[in-house]
Amino acid sequence: MFWRILMQSLRHRWKQILIAVLAITLGASLAAAALSVSVGMDEKVGRTLRAYGANLILVPTDASLGATDATFKASDLARLNETKAVLAYAPFLYGVVESHNQPVVLVGTSIDAAVRVNSWWTIEPGIPTDSQAALVGVNVAKKWALKVSDPLTVRFRDQEQTFHVAGVLTAGGAEDDQVIVPLAAAQTLLGRLDQVSLVQVSALTSDISIETTARALEQSVPGAQAKTVRQIAEGEVTLLRRVQLLLALIAAIVLLAAGLSVGATMATVMMERRREVALMKALGAEARRIGSLFLAEAGALGVLGGILGYVLGFAFAQIIAQSVFASAVGLNLWVAAGSLGIAVSVAVIGSVIPMRRALAVESAVILRGE
Repeated sequence: MFWRILMQSLRHRWKQILIAVLAITLGASLAAAALSVSVGMDEKVGRTLRAYGANLILVPTDASLGATDATFKASDLARLNETKAVLAYAPFLYGVVESHNQPVVLVGTSIDAAVRVNSWWTIEPGIPTDSQAALVGVNVAKKWALKVSDPLTVRFRDQEQTFHVAGVLTAGGAEDDQVIVPLAAAQTLLGRLDQVSLVQVSALTSDISIETTARALEQSVPGAQAKTVRQIAEGEVTLLRRVQLLLALIAAIVLLAAGLSVGATMATVMMERRREVALMKALGAEARRIGSLFLAEAGALGVLGGILGYVLGFAFAQIIAQSVFASAVGLNLWVAAGSLGIAVSVAVIGSVIPMRRALAVESAVILRGE
């Protein structure tokens, strides 16, 4: 009997119910979108922010004591691959050499790795792969009138080596005034085999704090000290928290509006059903039984709105993820359950006040038409 009355009530008042379902669907869809994007958002944002460069620098421990030529072993850097948070790293070896009768900073590095960490570098015509290739900073190229394929001879003490210009680098920093060559070539010329001056590290900070990652790197590489690029590291954490807060506020506001809409719709429905409530009370139905009927109706609206809202919200989340993070959002049962729970809660809570008012009516007064 209970379920038959419930189904008849929903069927006979489908127009009013449709408004409530639409409101719940809208609220649930934005909540589902926010939850779907938030799940794994830290990693997505973190990976996106890694395009802005390294957030950790490994330097020799001796460098903090004032040693300008301090280095540590390049062969130890393979251990960085064992650190889960590390996305990419690039080793660098620095030395001052002479070319065109002028001093210039020579930088040895893995050029592919350096470009991955410093994604804003612009190299014309492209990234070289030759072991004797050299990148010249844009300012160096202008000063010495160098162009691609020109020979470039550099000297360090009694050592001399000739490279060929394979590209012109525009980085907007100190690199514009430097000559960059493969790490092995620089180590040989400078007489520092298996040595590097520093390592730029790009690490995720979503699951593990930047300080924890720094300590792990110091333990992995003997003789190295990890320093955080404070502005980038703090900026990442701040941005992540602000995005999460924004999503939560939007979802809360929309859900509040949905709850008010449900409350207004249910209040109208209850006004129309006062005689029905009075009749059931006159026939001996308990207020608790009548209330459970109305709450079941609200719960049914919440389930329907929650299912539709999750489907719509998942589509919204895909659009957001593709537009902002260039990645897809996967199906998540916890998000689906959370969206459904939120929708049902909004529907039930929004119906409580109208239901209490309807149950408070005097049966005799209503049935007499007063």
